[in-house]
Amino acid sequence: PENGIKGLKHWRQDMFAGFIVALVSVPLSLGIAIASGAPPIAGIFSEIIAGLIFPFLGGAYVTISGPAAGLAPVLFSSITALGRGDMEVGYRMVLGVIMFAGVVQIALTYFKAARLSYLIPRSVVQGMLAAIGLLIMAKQIPNFLGYKSSAHEFFGLIAEGPGHILNSSIAVLTISSVCLALLFLLPKSRIRWIKWMPAHLFVVLVGIALGQLFHIAPQFLVDVPANPLAGGLVTPDFGALFSDASLIPTIIIALLALTFVDGTESLATIHAVDQIDPFKRKSNPHRTLFAMGVSNICSSLVGGLTIIPGIIKSSTNIVAGGRTAWVNFYNAVFLILFLLVFGELIRMIPVATLAAVLMHIGYKLAGPNKWSHVAKLGPDQFIVFATTVLATVCTDLLVGIACGVLV
Repeated sequence: PENGIKGLKHWRQDMFAGFIVALVSVPLSLGIAIASGAPPIAGIFSEIIAGLIFPFLGGAYVTISGPAAGLAPVLFSSITALGRGDMEVGYRMVLGVIMFAGVVQIALTYFKAARLSYLIPRSVVQGMLAAIGLLIMAKQIPNFLGYKSSAHEFFGLIAEGPGHILNSSIAVLTISSVCLALLFLLPKSRIRWIKWMPAHLFVVLVGIALGQLFHIAPQFLVDVPANPLAGGLVTPDFGALFSDASLIPTIIIALLALTFVDGTESLATIHAVDQIDPFKRKSNPHRTLFAMGVSNICSSLVGGLTIIPGIIKSSTNIVAGGRTAWVNFYNAVFLILFLLVFGELIRMIPVATLAAVLMHIGYKLAGPNKWSHVAKLGPDQFIVFATTVLATVCTDLLVGIACGVLV
């Protein structure tokens, strides 16, 4: 099956797959936005923008693009640093950085820079993903337990967690624990109807039911504007971004981190998705990088996050029978319908449920099986992998990747 106009003849398969992907996209996009320190609606906006652009520009076939957990730690640290603790101010400033990252990606496409991704050792990429998984899990501890964190760094979040367990909200802890347990147990179930329902959707429905049962407070629920177009659209604050010269080094670091990590993980993801494409097609990394650049510019202008191909949604697309990049478009259309028709239901989702979803993603990225797999490749690969992970959680992703490449 081909992309473009010829791909429209597969609309039945692609529309069904788009609906299934949209059901998975809602909890993932909301959770990734929260993990990034941005308003939850920003995740949905990012997914919609990606869906409306990628079918026309993207060089991939069954890859689904949108906000991804891999960039959540970079965005969170950038928002915190630029806003100097004020997340709302930092979020609007980071939107400007995202736009510049898109411009840089388009420029890199001209120089065929996508081929440089092949020079990064695979163990460094695996280490980067594992570190991202650990950072995601650490940052979700407060939402999982139901308290407001005073720490922002990895070890600080780990250290303060145990002290809050006894004082945590019983309702929130119950919801998050049940949802996390279901995410591990559902894939192993032999019940036929459960196999056909996306695990993330089932968990969200359970979370909503438990939230209503426990009558949890509004501060523990997802905050989505009643009118997304009026209350959710946010534009970059370029005035604040360039008003203070002391922020220039922070802006440069954030720009490099977003551009590098976005590009590296995106290109690694499309290579991985090509391996499981049932039609064995090969994506065009240069066109994909160009599409990411355009998408990031458009996303930033409406308050969306960085856009990147995602392995979870892409795998869901393949399982659901999607054939072309048009699945991205149908995914966006269904998300728009969900916002307009089921907005009230989305506002009933407990943040604890999304924390459980992100904890599960983090475990998938950094679980024991990842470490054992790299260890089997040899001690040299394991040292590179472990160095990347350790340097990343102690500093940031850019430094961690540099240390891994150096080793």
